[in-house]
Amino acid sequence: MLFAEFARRLKDIISGLNSGKGGDFAKELFKNILDIGDNEFDLDNDISPSAYRAYFRGDRDLTRLAPKIRKYVEPELFVTYINGLGEDVQHDIFKEFAADCPGMTEWNIPEKIAELFKKIIVEACPVKKKTKAKAIAKEEPVVEEDFALLNECGNKCPLCKAKLTETKKGVPIRKFDRVYILPLNLDSAERVAFEDLEEPPEDLHSLDNQAVLCKKCAAVYSVDTEPSEYADLMRKKRTLAYIAELDSEAYDINAERGIDYILDALSGLKSIPQKEDKTKWEAFRVDRKIPDNLMLQDTATDFVLKYYRYIEKQYKLREREGKLRFRKVKNEISQCFELYDEADLSQEEIFDRLVGWLKDKTNCDDDIACIAMVSFFVQNCEVFRDETSE
Repeated sequence: MLFAEFARRLKDIISGLNSGKGGDFAKELFKNILDIGDNEFDLDNDISPSAYRAYFRGDRDLTRLAPKIRKYVEPELFVTYINGLGEDVQHDIFKEFAADCPGMTEWNIPEKIAELFKKIIVEACPVKKKTKAKAIAKEEPVVEEDFALLNECGNKCPLCKAKLTETKKGVPIRKFDRVYILPLNLDSAERVAFEDLEEPPEDLHSLDNQAVLCKKCAAVYSVDTEPSEYADLMRKKRTLAYIAELDSEAYDINAERGIDYILDALSGLKSIPQKEDKTKWEAFRVDRKIPDNLMLQDTATDFVLKYYRYIEKQYKLREREGKLRFRKVKNEISQCFELYDEADLSQEEIFDRLVGWLKDKTNCDDDIACIAMVSFFVQNCEVFRDETSE
């Protein structure tokens, strides 16, 4: 239903109470559903009398006005307005609009007519269509204010895991948009439905209520967000923020500088050392410490059987040369593991974060070498617990 039809039909019902002109009645309707603060949009000065008349007659639709006023829509105000018209008028409204308001009864007339008015405004907002011009729009560089949210999610979209930036000519380019997780334009009834699922931050304008999503996910999320979507994204954000704090703490744990020698030796291998026979390992621990994740168990087992003896030999050699202290390395690995383990992360998450920690602290770009090193410490008892010994 368009606004002009809604306004004319409603005015016919209450003409005995308001015999003013159509433009004045249109203005009255907007004033009774919009909660606009001081120094914001002004219904008296920002819209001309001729525009109100055009809206009432249907000569002008709400396409340009609706996006400006949508965030101010407060159906509870319109409920109060309809309640003030009296029971007889409400009865006439019921007869006129019941077919247009699913679920309307004689007991919820003000609420349902307010929902209809809100729907008219919302549906009048133009839907942005993707155009070729937008696809080649000017690329925006990442600004300082974005870094906190990007670091929090690891530069990946929390919903689809797409990378959020792209470096061009040494400049990081935005491949994301910011969104408010709990929408700011909810009416009181909608806010209750959202808050029943997940408690919102105290300050809705703060970073606690913002997330960075890839442009595709942001466009979908920003259109009529559902309570379940809000709750899901808020939980993901809070989990990511917590893990980001753990990563920050882990980064403060220094790695023994001599471990670089071992990683260099692993990276410089021209051929894989002879693989050990698992049956010869009396104290083999990987399969007992990773009993429930077969893929991670296989990965760690394979690396242990290939590289454990080689890494052990390298540690002994570097320690004899005074280039590292193996006990210090073990303590640092154990400290980093305990940090993530106490946060109840999965074994796979812990393993991946330990690999990332090694790469960051040693500036080693060789993933294989770092995976081999973490696998070594799984077998060496610094990472994960032996389930059979507890």
